[in-house]
Amino acid sequence: MKIKLFVFIIIPVAAFLSRNAIKSYAQEAPASRQKINALTAEILLEKASKAFEEKRIAKAAYLFQASIRYNPRYAQAYYRLGVVYAYEKKFDKAIVYLKEAVRFKPDFTKAYVNLGSAYGQLKDYKQALLYYQKALALEQNDPVIYHNIGSIYAAMGKQDSSEEYFRKAKELNPPAPE
Repeated sequence: MKIKLFVFIIIPVAAFLSRNAIKSYAQEAPASRQKINALTAEILLEKASKAFEEKRIAKAAYLFQASIRYNPRYAQAYYRLGVVYAYEKKFDKAIVYLKEAVRFKPDFTKAYVNLGSAYGQLKDYKQALLYYQKALALEQNDPVIYHNIGSIYAAMGKQDSSEEYFRKAKELNPPAPE
């Protein structure tokens, strides 16, 4: 009798309970995995940033890429990898990663500034202005952005526009009194 009770009642109940436990775990696991991946991506970003500060550029690039693999929507990792490539004067690659940064964080002013700079280095002044203007729309009181736009206009030979932006940069960042 005990064996029949075990076979006909206990086993089906255990199977039912374990099936529900598996379903519950399956629903919770992706959320936990996402949290772990996000945390891992942050740790890798910190290590990569330290490597970059120490001028270990190849290691920094590798760690920023690893960070992105753990969190493919991590704007900060894309941005910093773009900065690494710009530092190495690989502006085409820098642009790819900086664009990803603004795709995931559309209000990322620094990424727009760096995009403007990268395009400026490639002498694509039209694109440089486009990205500097996007940065300016987000940060109207940044003298660096005004200065950079002035530099682009100067490179294009548009002196009036150049002087206007240089003047605004100076207004926002007056020289310190002596």
